[in-house]
Amino acid sequence: MIDVKAGGNLATVPLDQIARIIVFQTWLRGEDIAVLVSADGRRGLSIDHGYYLSGSNWDKAKLDNPLPVTPVQISHQGINSSLFRVVLEELQAISELDILRAFASIPAEWGGTIEFRAKLANIVLQRRVAVEQAVSTI
Repeated sequence: MIDVKAGGNLATVPLDQIARIIVFQTWLRGEDIAVLVSADGRRGLSIDHGYYLSGSNWDKAKLDNPLPVTPVQISHQGINSSLFRVVLEELQAISELDILRAFASIPAEWGGTIEFRAKLANIVLQRRVAVEQAVSTI
């Protein structure tokens, strides 16, 4: 795998994978976009999610004033609205309970109280509603 920051190229990665990466990183407010591309160029994976939601650390001030949902900037030539629609339907199909469980399982050692993790989950649920509008601007 080659990081796009180190020369990896998205040109041959299937468009549905690129659409999923764009939607995922838009949803969770990726600040430090990183994608690995397989050596044969047929697979792309979103990685390095440390700068998501509230930046490089649990910045509670950023969560009190969440930024608007804006699409990440990744090469996306050829992705049409119908492909994004399929990916957005997949995002909407994730149950609220599964999202809440994901945040509930964040280890306490990472510095997030239960109240803070609940706030993160709430913001993620709110952002999910706005992803479709943001992606429609691409």
